[in-house]
Amino acid sequence: MTKKERISNARKFYNMFMFSNCNKAAVVIKHVESSNPNINRIQFWAVPSTVAFMEGPVIIAESKLGVQGAFTEFLDSINPVRPSLNYFDNNFNDRLKKHYKFRITYNDGFVMMFEK
Repeated sequence: MTKKERISNARKFYNMFMFSNCNKAAVVIKHVESSNPNINRIQFWAVPSTVAFMEGPVIIAESKLGVQGAFTEFLDSINPVRPSLNYFDNNFNDRLKKHYKFRITYNDGFVMMFEK
């Protein structure tokens, strides 16, 4: 999947989430195996739900730099002019809510729940 397709998918997912009646959305964190131990490729997948816009799961972000890189791509796809956020910052969730109008309410390394 190309970056252009991921950007389009991310924007559709985010807009559907923001303008739907649902207050929560799930994103699957897929860990892609690599023969290089220095590469931690992560994909964020949007799956069919009451928020979803597609018939099957789609990739909304991907990075060789782990969750931080995938989150950066996802947020940049939504709005590249907003401030860059570091996933590992202590106030990440507060800044995410302020700038993107959602927060992470659950994360077990395999699934993240977003809540408006």
